[in-house]
Amino acid sequence: MLELKESKFGFKIFFKNYLFLNHSSENPCITIGKGIAHYKSRFGEFKIREKLREKIPLTDYELIINSEEEVKIKLKCSDYSLELLIKAGNEYLEIIPNCRDATFNRFWISIQAYPSEAIYGCGEQYSELNLRGKEFPLWVEEQGIGRGSPPISFITFKSFMAILYSDNLFVFK
Repeated sequence: MLELKESKFGFKIFFKNYLFLNHSSENPCITIGKGIAHYKSRFGEFKIREKLREKIPLTDYELIINSEEEVKIKLKCSDYSLELLIKAGNEYLEIIPNCRDATFNRFWISIQAYPSEAIYGCGEQYSELNLRGKEFPLWVEEQGIGRGSPPISFITFKSFMAILYSDNLFVFK
């Protein structure tokens, strides 16, 4: 189900023949960063203020695992790195980022989409129905004390769904 194709410029990851990630040194698919955030909540309305301290595109990579069930890649730039584990389920992808440097508390992921594909959902986004081409935060808060597992973020695509596990704030572009 997962297929990784390498070239002299980078790599492409396909799931069910659908291009999911496209990485090159000129256009990296993962960026990590450091920042400080302040969150205010009042009656279910959240205000997020951020101050970004550092943003580092991870231009190089090292392939660790490559099979039809999972791909593990170490993306890096100088002394900075993030390991990305992608596991294939029947109808979904499970994406698990791991940055060993705890001072990095942000990451950006560039996910491929067809030109006609729309992006819907992503929690309560009261700006527009189709979020394609928009930058928006994806912040998941726990469901209440003792009610279920930790927060998980879901993204749906034309032919599959991706599940992202992280304690960080996601920002999609």
